[in-house]
Amino acid sequence: MTRSALQMGRLTLVLCLLLQLVLVTQACFLGNCLNDGERDVDGREAMRPCKYCSFGQCVGPQICCGDRGCEMGSEEANKCREEDEDSTPCQVFGWPCTLNNPGNTNGKCVANCIGICCVTDTCVVSSECQKESKSGIRVGCQRS
Repeated sequence: MTRSALQMGRLTLVLCLLLQLVLVTQACFLGNCLNDGERDVDGREAMRPCKYCSFGQCVGPQICCGDRGCEMGSEEANKCREEDEDSTPCQVFGWPCTLNNPGNTNGKCVANCIGICCVTDTCVVSSECQKESKSGIRVGCQRS
């Protein structure tokens, strides 16, 4: 092989690797979010809800939350990693909340009955998420 053929082969390999890197990194989770915690790509509005897990919705790659609380790192919560493989944007449902998390302070209230605010990698109990209706019952919760 000639020297120029080897250089072309290397250039082609580098270009293929760069293309693959771009395609793989198009998937986004809450880490690439807008300020209100919604996933977005190229300014388009989110088109679908984030994946559902055992008792709620995926909030991060290892976080599953619902009205009973949140699971982190469990087998069921780890199924949420599949969300990173999808380049179609998704939206975590819940009203906006704020946490003291460097780099990502804008979360979503995801377990209203308990009052949990989550971002990609952490969740906290937040009074901001314990909104009550006029009757004094927490919104979305059943009386027990």
